[in-house]
Amino acid sequence: MPHRRLKPLPRPALREFLATESAGGVVLLAGAIAALMWANSPWSATYADVWGWHDLRHWINDGLMTVFFLVVGLEVKRELTRGHLASWRAAATPALAAVGGMAVPALVYLAIAGSTAPRGWAVPMATDIALAVAVALERGVHPWASFVVVPVFALANAGITVTGAGLRDAFGSALTWGIVAGLVLGKPIGVLAGRAILTRDTPPRLAGIGAAAGIGFTVALFIAELAFDDPIQHDQAKLAILVASLLAGCLSTALLRRP
Repeated sequence: MPHRRLKPLPRPALREFLATESAGGVVLLAGAIAALMWANSPWSATYADVWGWHDLRHWINDGLMTVFFLVVGLEVKRELTRGHLASWRAAATPALAAVGGMAVPALVYLAIAGSTAPRGWAVPMATDIALAVAVALERGVHPWASFVVVPVFALANAGITVTGAGLRDAFGSALTWGIVAGLVLGKPIGVLAGRAILTRDTPPRLAGIGAAAGIGFTVALFIAELAFDDPIQHDQAKLAILVASLLAGCLSTALLRRP
């Protein structure tokens, strides 16, 4: 029986996914802001109490987040089988760009903080795949991941107490600058370098897309939770991720808006 190539996913499905993902990004941002406000409010003690109740944060990070990674896996599978990456030729260039976008940030981090906090090398490798552009028809699971799982994860993990002394210590730490430089600079450089291996044809908007990959928020926070046992280093990593994600978002917006 001859092999039949599946048709690419319809454009309405792509528009539907992007609409869900964009709205989910807004809810994710709201969760992060709420966490920061809660952790720095007169009720800050309740933040630790709530998420420490019966190890609730652990259940969210290792339990609920499996739904998020399931959706990501299904999206990747769909793109590789029925989407724009269904052929080796189409998949090769973005795959190399992705490898560059992981390897270069890790090397940048190790160059800056490798002697003091080497366990954090994987943090700037992360990209917030909650905001990735892909096609998903898993309608029953995807909205739950975008509107419930990921925002709850942000609410449980983004809350850090911000003090003057804490900021001075964080911005005097090689760990902080390693993560910031890895995400803000390493990501776009790595994406551009990875693509350049196969082609010198660089779309004008690719630098902006590479900068957007520096928004490491959700996955970077997840990796930082695993990488750092020291609470001071963990808080510095979370602050660095928040700062880097903000800077990467601003840089990406500026680059993508260029004529």
